[in-house]
Amino acid sequence: MKINMKFLSLGAAVVIAGGFGAVNIVTNASNGDVVDALELSTTGHGKSAAASTSAHRAMPASSKQVSVAAAKDKKTAHQAAAKAASAKGASAKPAAVKPTTPSTTAAAKPVAAAQSHPAAPVRHVAAPVQHTAAPTAAQSAAAKAASIRATTGETYVGTISGLGHSTVVVQGSRSRTKAPAQAGMAMTWGGATHMTTTDGLTSEIAGHAKSNTFSWIMGLGIGSRVSVTDANGQSRTYTVYMTDDVNDESYSVKNGADRLNAILSPNQGEAVVLQTCISQTVNRLVWAH
Repeated sequence: MKINMKFLSLGAAVVIAGGFGAVNIVTNASNGDVVDALELSTTGHGKSAAASTSAHRAMPASSKQVSVAAAKDKKTAHQAAAKAASAKGASAKPAAVKPTTPSTTAAAKPVAAAQSHPAAPVRHVAAPVQHTAAPTAAQSAAAKAASIRATTGETYVGTISGLGHSTVVVQGSRSRTKAPAQAGMAMTWGGATHMTTTDGLTSEIAGHAKSNTFSWIMGLGIGSRVSVTDANGQSRTYTVYMTDDVNDESYSVKNGADRLNAILSPNQGEAVVLQTCISQTVNRLVWAH
């Protein structure tokens, strides 16, 4: 055992010395001897190498064989260690990161866009307002005429207004002895009974005072103004030029003047004559042109 350990120690010395150059080992198959040749590529260590080679050659053949075997085992162990280190390095190598495929990138783009661009506010457009054209004066007059005929059976000929009051006028005649009983309504009686504002004729309009239909004309005086809108929607303003109180025979109770022609004649120009009762026998008359 001690001899073998000594040979192994020398063998180790040979291997260490061989680190400075290349070692070629040749085995003679005929006699089992091992022939070693050490070729040193480094000249600075030639003496050491020669001494080691002489010592190695002085060994018996069996010692050389043990030394060669030890060198082979150490070489094999070194190769195994190198292989294990290589395998360990390969296993420790980090896994390659798989590049993102185009489909993944394309799928991620809408999300990124949605996050970086907030949704635009919803704009609510108001529905267009439909404006209905206001009716014309003629249309308004026609509508009023239709309503009056439907409710009273009367024929509408116009409206007269003054002092903040307004009275509807329907067509009458001298054969009618009483004015309409409906509040807010008067009738033509003398002159041109189909009252218009453009025919150049005079129309007389009579209405009850008790029903507050025509009592407002008693507040009119010289210079007061009244407006008339006829059944065609045509309007005209008239100015009061005379007032008088007459009895049932058409004579002035103030001075006895005969007012019959001034009340009934249509040929006084474009004018109106307004009449309402003060008492059972006296009437207020107002002339406007």
